[in-house]
Formats: sequence, structure tokens, C-alpha cells
Amino acid sequence: MRKATALVWIAGLSIIALTGMINAQETILPESAEKRVLVPTQDIGLTWRSKILYDDSEWQLCQGRPGGIGYEAGDGYDSWITLDVSDQMHESGTNPNTSCYVRIVFELDEVTIEAIETLYLLMRYDDGFVAYLNGTRVALANAPDPMRWNSAATNHHEAGGQQSFQLSEFKDQLRAGKNLLAIHALNLG
Repeated sequence: MRKATALVWIAGLSIIALTGMINAQETILPESAEKRVLVPTQDIGLTWRSKILYDDSEWQLCQGRPGGIGYEAGDGYDSWITLDVSDQMHESGTNPNTSCYVRIVFELDEVTIEAIETLYLLMRYDDGFVAYLNGTRVALANAPDPMRWNSAATNHHEAGGQQSFQLSEFKDQLRAGKNLLAIHALNLG
């Protein structure tokens, strides 16, 4: 019998912006940001990760602190989890899936976008993910190619501290108004 793994995905977008003569780091999307979450039971296509106005009203809502999505299986992650998806993902659940979709819609104004010098995605994850910013793939870890609705991570990764992913080359994907950070989260299984 294999050991059950816990999974936690917490995403935050952080910018380093120049304010006057002082460098300052500002979080534009905190870990506790409102998220819509779906553990798919079939292929729903790809528009969930690119269409800001995609109808995710039937998806589970994750809001509040700490903001994590996943389940606890003895690894000490329970203090990070706001939305428990063990019924849909854990091997003891009915028809478990190793993939989970997360949508985070957020707003930015033109002044904030212009002030961005460096853009980071801070992730706490177990075991893998692919992140999309307004439909463009911007970061990944332990993800198979090609990705499918029921993909599993390609390797194990513990969700210790936050891992930083440099996204500055994707700054042009940000828009004044609504933006979408979509995450295809992956468990090893």
C-alpha cells in the first residue's frame, strides 16, 4: 500500500516595483485571494485557463486565510489548507483525480502595471503545477507534456516554503482591468 500524499497549492503574485527612489515589494495577489476550484471528472476543454469570463460559478469557492487548496494526509499541511478537496482527490475518495483546476481573477490598473519592474509567482505546492497568466503558460513544475484533465505530477515535491518563479518576461500579459491566474495543480497519485 502506498503512502497517501497531501497536496497544497497556494499561489501569490508578487511584484517588485520602484516607488520614487525606494525599491519596494508589493503583493498584487495574496495567497488568501478568492479562488474557484474544480477537480474535473472529465475533459472540460482549455478555456477555463484563458477566458476571464468563463462560467466557474458551479466550482467550489476558496476564500480567506490561509488560502491553500488540498488535503491533509499526515504531512502537517492542515494549517495551510482552506479548501479541503480530499473527497475528490484522495485515493480513498470516489473516483479520485490527480488534477485540480484553480482560477483566480484579479484586477490591476495601468499605473500598477507600468510600475512593475520584476514579477514573481510564489508557489507552495505538492507535487506539481502549470500556471497560466491570461491564458499564457508562465510557470511549471513536475508537469507532464502533454497535459490532460487527469494528469499526474511527474515527480514528488514537498510543499515546504514558497518557491519563487520569475515571470518578468510575461509582464506584457497583464492587462488594465481583470486578469486571470489559472493553475492546473497536480498530485503524484
